[in-house]
Amino acid sequence: MRFKTLYPLTAVLLVIIVYPLSAYFRYQSLKYLEGFLMSDFLRVSAMIFISDIILAAGLGIVSAYIITKPLSEIRDKIIRISKGDIGVSVEDSRIREMHDLVMSLKRSVVSFKLYILRKKDTGKKELSDGKKAAKNKIKEKRWFISISLLTIISYIILALFIIAVSFLHRFYYIRGLTGFSSQGFLMSSILQNIPTMLIIILIASIISSRLSKAVRNVTEKMRIITKGNFDVDLTKTGIGEVDMLVDSLKPMVSQLKKASRS
Repeated sequence: MRFKTLYPLTAVLLVIIVYPLSAYFRYQSLKYLEGFLMSDFLRVSAMIFISDIILAAGLGIVSAYIITKPLSEIRDKIIRISKGDIGVSVEDSRIREMHDLVMSLKRSVVSFKLYILRKKDTGKKELSDGKKAAKNKIKEKRWFISISLLTIISYIILALFIIAVSFLHRFYYIRGLTGFSSQGFLMSSILQNIPTMLIIILIASIISSRLSKAVRNVTEKMRIITKGNFDVDLTKTGIGEVDMLVDSLKPMVSQLKKASRS
């Protein structure tokens, strides 16, 4: 499954699982207040639920795009290089796992570009110019963020948006009830949302670890290939974006393997 699908889907499922529990605890704290109407409570709860679902889906899609964009860019560059465009360079990323992947690809990409030049039987001047183009150094970034931390931050932002919307809707409804206390409402809202935040961080850690592990797996195999062992099997990882990158690497690795035997 693609991470772009898994991420927003998990965010929506999280809302579907967590929100009914939150609504139940709210109901238990409100049902004894004078002026409480079950029909109004259900109406406001439904509005909050729909708003949270929309927010979860929207922010999930945006976050997944930001996290997986470097993978797509690396894959597109590898495809262009595999087709003989030696002027293309693979750019570094501020995401730690993507940076390690780019660094592991660097030597293989340079070797492949030089192989393409020799295959074209270029003259000495063209070959010299081509070598300079092939060996263009990758500009390394100065600071990095891991996939896990980036995913957790994006999930927390998502949760804060959802909590803010829920808070405003609840406040609009509860303020008209007799016995309403703004201080008590604030405290109960904080206490109710602490478990939610912990669950979100746990799920974000689990999801991000899948993507991080898949990228590290490809990185490690490319490091082995860089050392001259072309018999390493670039297998599927189960994450769509990483598998697409693996598929784009196979032609390049295959041609390098042939070049090493000739």
